[in-house]
Amino acid sequence: MKEQYIDIINDVLSSHDLGNLLVDGTEQNNYVLILYSFTDHPILNDLIKEELHKHDIDTSPDREYDSYYIDFATGDNWGYDDEFDICTECGKAFRKEIDYGYNTFWYGDGFCKCLECTKEDAQEYINSLINNPDTANLILSEKELNVYGFYKINEESYATGYRGQNNNPKQILTKLLEQNKNQQIIFSVAKNYDPFETQFDIYIKKS
Repeated sequence: MKEQYIDIINDVLSSHDLGNLLVDGTEQNNYVLILYSFTDHPILNDLIKEELHKHDIDTSPDREYDSYYIDFATGDNWGYDDEFDICTECGKAFRKEIDYGYNTFWYGDGFCKCLECTKEDAQEYINSLINNPDTANLILSEKELNVYGFYKINEESYATGYRGQNNNPKQILTKLLEQNKNQQIIFSVAKNYDPFETQFDIYIKKS
C-alpha cells in the first residue's frame, strides 16, 4: 500500500461502503484494501481516480483498464474479501493459502486466529487437538509441541491419500487408547506439499 494515498482511499471508503483498509498480516506496518464485491471495483476505481485528480496527483500513464487507479493507489495490494482470512483476535488480514495450500489459521466456533495470535497462548489450540482424529495440527512446530509436553512417537510419517498408503487416524487413535486410555494424543500434519497425499505424525504427552 502506498502510504501517501491511504487518506485518499479512506475518504472514498467513508462515503461509499465498498470495502475496507486493514493491516496486512503478511506485510507488517502496511495496509491492504479489501473489497466486498466483485462488481464494485470499477465503481471504486472511478471514485479513486476522481479523488486523486482532485488533489492534483500525477497518475500517468493513466491506463484505461478498470482497476488502474486502485492499483496505482494501493501498489497492487488489494483483493476481495473471500480471498482473505481476517484474524478475530488482532484484526489483521491474511491472504488465504499463503503456505502452498496449507492454511496456517486456526478455525474455531465463530472465530479464526492467525498463527501469531494462536501461538501467544497455544494451550486452547492444543486442547482442541487432543484425542481428535478429525483435526490435525498445522500451526505448531515440533519444538513448540515439545514445550507443551508432546513428543513424536513415530520415526517415519504416516500417510493417507492416493500413493498407496492409507493410515486411518481414527483406527490409530483407538489402538493407542486401548493401550492406555489416559493418553493425550495429537495428530500433526507433516507438510510434504503433495496434493495427492497427506502425511502426518503422532505426538503423545509425556506424564
